[in-house]
Amino acid sequence: MKHYLRDISQWKIKTIKRKVATLMAMFNYLEYEDLLTTNPIRRIRISLKEASVLPKALTKLEIKAILDEAYKAIFKAHKTTFSYLEDIRNATVIELLFSAGAVYLVSKNAKVIKNVTPHTFRYSFATLLLENDVDIKYIQSMLGHSSIVTTQIYTQVNKEKQKQILADKHPRMDLSM
Repeated sequence: MKHYLRDISQWKIKTIKRKVATLMAMFNYLEYEDLLTTNPIRRIRISLKEASVLPKALTKLEIKAILDEAYKAIFKAHKTTFSYLEDIRNATVIELLFSAGAVYLVSKNAKVIKNVTPHTFRYSFATLLLENDVDIKYIQSMLGHSSIVTTQIYTQVNKEKQKQILADKHPRMDLSM
């Protein structure tokens, strides 16, 4: 068993966890069915921690480029074609996704290099609300999170915003000598 675990140690942590969980379930079942007298994996303790990876947020300019591209496509298409209806649908979906915090199809035409998924839009929505000084409790409610801890994942620190806050709101600003 130790040799197998050593062999898979260079794989991704999620893969290793899945393999170990499968082995544990199998050996527990075999022990339950009295096909094994001792469970070889019961004494092995493994603690694997995954690095938390924050999603990438879009900037205001990138979001504006995506929205502009969606609306530009509507004005380019002839109103009697299927393409026109498709472009209206795309713009509507983008607006709905962004208003709820979530797009991929227009991002390439808007020349946004980042991988844009519905979650990227959701993350960007929350990040931009935070940058505009919206209280995190309101963002939690808008995103439908039951725990504030889940919402705090979206609180990517913007260095420029941090400098601005320190310059504008530092308590020392109110104290004079």
